Amino acid sequence: MTIPTPWPEAVIFDMDGLMLDTETISMNSMHRTLRLHKIDFEDQWLFDIIGMNSKGAKNYFNEKLGYPLPEEVDTTFMKTYEDHVTTNGIELKTGLVELLKFLDEAGIRRGVATSTRSRMAHKKLGMTGIKHWFETIVCGDEVANGKPAPDIYLKAAENLGIDPTNCLALEDSDNGAKAAHAASIDVIVVPDLKQPKDHTRDIAHRVVTSLHDVKLHLQKR
Repeated sequence: MTIPTPWPEAVIFDMDGLMLDTETISMNSMHRTLRLHKIDFEDQWLFDIIGMNSKGAKNYFNEKLGYPLPEEVDTTFMKTYEDHVTTNGIELKTGLVELLKFLDEAGIRRGVATSTRSRMAHKKLGMTGIKHWFETIVCGDEVANGKPAPDIYLKAAENLGIDPTNCLALEDSDNGAKAAHAASIDVIVVPDLKQPKDHTRDIAHRVVTSLHDVKLHLQKR
């Protein structure tokens, strides 16, 4: 099976909220952590940091709070989050496996560009049984600037040896879509916890409701 041309040579996937149903876990873990450390915050802040790496999220909170987050906040969050996923497991998003099989059969290469730190990203991809589908996995602690900067997508494309303009990105967040767009990569947005902002809709190649819809879109080309 082949995809009618022209079509990207590779698809680069975000991870949390796009492939893995983990954004609610992350948000609940951060909410619990901030309450435990008696830090006043607005719930909207938790939505605003979706797609950012740990450095970007920390900088965002520091700016909003007007003072640096205590170092123990990160430690508590990571333990709370990891304990949850280790105990309860992680669900895959609807249509993911079918899409991966379709791309594999079509000869379209695959990579991951996730803001999650390396150790945890590889653990989650391993425990969900999907790590083998990807040639390269670029994580949030492996680039100088996290999403919405383009660094992570540029590195993923470089690792694949493919020009960014010949790639397609799949994202669930505004920050992730901005990163892909800044890297000159067409992006399809599959919203998770929140609907994309108007600017994200403007820069997106398409906004769909599930990864199953991504597959249908590809099949029509």
